[in-house]
Amino acid sequence: MKKKIFFAFVIIVLALSLRLYAAIQLPTDYDEPVYYTAARYYAKAIQTDHLESISAAEFNYEHPTLAKLTYGAVLSILPNDGYITGEVWQKFIFQKPLIQVTDPFRLFLLRLVSVIFGTLAVALLVVVSPVAALALAVDTIAIKYTSIVYLEALPIFLSLPSVMLINEGTKWMRTQEKLSFKPHWKDFLLILLAAVCLGAATACKYQYGIVGIAIVVFFAAWIFRCQPKEVKRYAILAGFVVISLATFVLSDPYLYSNPVEKLSYSLAFSLDYKNGETVREAGYPFYQPLVWLSHSVQAFVDREVQPMPSRGNEFLFRLDALIFILAIIGLPKLFKDHPLYFSWLISGLLFLLIWSTKWPQYTMLIIVPLCLSSSQGISLIMNLAKSLTEKTIRKPAN
Repeated sequence: MKKKIFFAFVIIVLALSLRLYAAIQLPTDYDEPVYYTAARYYAKAIQTDHLESISAAEFNYEHPTLAKLTYGAVLSILPNDGYITGEVWQKFIFQKPLIQVTDPFRLFLLRLVSVIFGTLAVALLVVVSPVAALALAVDTIAIKYTSIVYLEALPIFLSLPSVMLINEGTKWMRTQEKLSFKPHWKDFLLILLAAVCLGAATACKYQYGIVGIAIVVFFAAWIFRCQPKEVKRYAILAGFVVISLATFVLSDPYLYSNPVEKLSYSLAFSLDYKNGETVREAGYPFYQPLVWLSHSVQAFVDREVQPMPSRGNEFLFRLDALIFILAIIGLPKLFKDHPLYFSWLISGLLFLLIWSTKWPQYTMLIIVPLCLSSSQGISLIMNLAKSLTEKTIRKPAN
């Protein structure tokens, strides 16, 4: 037990150290000015007690509010930093070192928010698989997007407990016997918490709603496998969906004044954007997410089109390709041992392949189950090696 605790501690410290180093070293990224400016709007609203302006703010309306509001809440603890406009370049220059921005401390403080949530995600994954947590700790794409002011770190942290809790809370339902609710109030609590985490994750970035689809697919598969005619099972599934949606709305103040109209308006941006000029000019093939996942960040630093904002020296490991290969090897074992995470991985991957926008940060949607699959790949290889070794030892000499 002491060895496991020590190993978990080392992984968490490693994850934190690598992300802190990247947060200090990485140059300013494409969308950091956007989210930094949004955070300033929310910080100003909090500082002046004009909370109603959070719902009225239209800046960066294409993304839900929660992650940006979290940045804003942290920024609000500092003194007012002056007049705010929608000009996102007013505070720092794109792809420049942290020290060269107008206010490096504020930018680093917000990067630190990402670092904390990214590290917490690694700490949670230790509970599922320490080896998977180690993979997540050192993966450069994971490090990059949990070390800068992007929207990925908080929903990654929230998505993982959602899956963990629903996986644990539905174990009693995986039976062909009719359900009895009375002795399972703790399981219902886990399902409730899972729904809340999922709704909050989606309120950070819409794409993380795919995790909910993965959960529903997994949930429904067990319903049809066990008791397809039992209404109670559908009621629990419906309750999970309703609570997730309610939490999503409650966690996104932008929707408060007119949820249906504003949600439609916000989602329409993404639907238009994926067919827009920026996406067409990038010209990424449908399989580009696999390219992002199978290479370390350093491989994209000198791209002619949309180079990765990085000098390449912010990452101490280059293990992404190995993690990716091991994940492919581990898919059958992931399906057998962790079917919900398999559903997460496949549902997310299908979305990434189908969706026209192929930005590298989108791959964070499946980075957790990918790392878990890589740990299953290692386990499979070790079991095979052990089996071959035992057969060799037992083989009688000629």
